[in-house]
Formats: sequence, C-alpha cells, structure tokens
Amino acid sequence: MKKPSIAKRIISAIFGIIFLVIAIVAIFVCTYIFSQPSKTGDSRELIFGSWYDEEAGIRIAMNKTGEFKLTTVNEDGKNDHTIAKGWFKIDEDSHRIQILLNPKHIDTSYDLGTKLKYFTTFSYKNLELPDKDDYEVDKDHKSANCRFIIENTETVYSCVRENYGESFYSGHN
Repeated sequence: MKKPSIAKRIISAIFGIIFLVIAIVAIFVCTYIFSQPSKTGDSRELIFGSWYDEEAGIRIAMNKTGEFKLTTVNEDGKNDHTIAKGWFKIDEDSHRIQILLNPKHIDTSYDLGTKLKYFTTFSYKNLELPDKDDYEVDKDHKSANCRFIIENTETVYSCVRENYGESFYSGHN
C-alpha cells in the first residue's frame, strides 16, 4: 500500500485547521446571535426604548428581542443617519453591553472601537431609573438616565431614555 505524500499530508492538515477555525467561529457567532437577553435586572430596564444624547446628537436604541441601532439625529429629533445596526447582549455583572454589528449596516467613518471588525462593547455607568409607579414625579425626573462609554475609544454619551416603557422604534423613523 502506497503512503500519502508529504504534500498531501500538509494540504490535508491545513484544510483540517481551516475547517476547525470556521466551525468554532460559526458556533461562537450563532450562540451570540441566537441567545436571548436576560429577562431581569438592568437588562430588562435597558431593553425598552431608545436613549438620546441631545448634546452629541446620537440615539442608541435597543429592543427586547436583542436588536441594536445607533443613529445620528437631526435638529427636528428624527433619525438622520444610521451609524450601526446589530444585536446586543448585556453582561450585568460587569455593566457592559456586547454588540455584534451587522456588516451591511456599519458606517466605518465613526470610531466604534470594533474588535474583529464586527464586535464592540459599550459600558454603562450611572444608570438611574425612575419608579414607574410614582405618578407624583414631574416629567423631567421621571426619565431614566445613563452614561454609555464605547470601549477602546474616548467616546462617552450621556443619555436620557426617551420613551420609557414604550416599544423599540416607537415614533423614530
């Protein structure tokens, strides 16, 4: 019986390694995309609605199914330009939002601190949530506030949640 040549063994080993890497990346990406966000804690409060930084003109929207959208906002308060779309997961222990960006919806002119082109992380600090049942509080104090920090950049957004308890894209086209 004839032994395979060294070239065939090398090519076979290279293809085996490539297949293994592709399988591991596919499992990682599928797990990231298809896992559901947590149903309790900070994530439950962050999921509903959009967050708006009036000073920077940025809107960060996250819905309860795990979708993420980052847009610039014009003077009228309408979404002007989509910077990024994707999916998110919240790590409540370290106060981070891990985001997988959709490659078709990334504006590369903005520094999103991406790793491996499609992954970025937002830290959230000073999350202040109003008591949903306290009707005596005026509108200015009833809104939720949070600071979002894009890791690997110097970008910080001080946001106010616009639509407390409403749906994801409610009123923002």
